[in-house]
Amino acid sequence: MQYIRGILKFASVRARAFVTFVATVFALSGLAVCMAGLAAMVAFTVARRTREIAIRMTLGATPPLARRLVMQEACAAAGIGIGLGLGAGALISKTLSRFLYGVEPADPATLAAATAAMAVVVVLARWIPASRAAGLDPSVALRVD
Repeated sequence: MQYIRGILKFASVRARAFVTFVATVFALSGLAVCMAGLAAMVAFTVARRTREIAIRMTLGATPPLARRLVMQEACAAAGIGIGLGLGAGALISKTLSRFLYGVEPADPATLAAATAAMAVVVVLARWIPASRAAGLDPSVALRVD
């Protein structure tokens, strides 16, 4: 915060610093909303499959096997989504490069952080409901609709 106050003393960079600060706040807010929406959507898809998981458990699947099935599908979907997101980001990075100062459009640290954040959200959003569904008694889970 002290750094921002120091920059805002200079009139020549005041407007650019303020725009950068506001853009950062909106970007972080957008990332948080995106992560919450992604987690909700993924958790919803697993919750809809509770009946399927219960049938698999009734037929002899163990809880770790049921979790692994759900996680494999999550990792495949996350991999496709991350790949498409990185590709789209590479396409629009040239357009957004004029708004950046001191940072490359394809900054590896930023891309890695965003990719890791989304991957963690997908894994946690799948793991928690999958563990809950795999831990249910199959007869109870089949009655729930």
